[in-house]
Amino acid sequence: LGSEPGFPDVVIVGRGGVLFRELKGPRGRLSEAQRAWIDDLTAAGADVDVWWPRDLERAYDEILAVAGVREPA
Repeated sequence: LGSEPGFPDVVIVGRGGVLFRELKGPRGRLSEAQRAWIDDLTAAGADVDVWWPRDLERAYDEILAVAGVREPA
């Protein structure tokens, strides 16, 4: 099993919606395929973003919000 090249690493589904997230390390860069997926998902109205290690607190808040546990920050 697998996904199309560049498809986001994480898809989180909850009562508050769906998040598509690409995960990157401190020195990671987006590939052309990842940029294309991000652009296409954004154009379709999806909630898509890239999480870097510095985004840990924001990621936690977004996960709780989509789970319906907390209001979006």
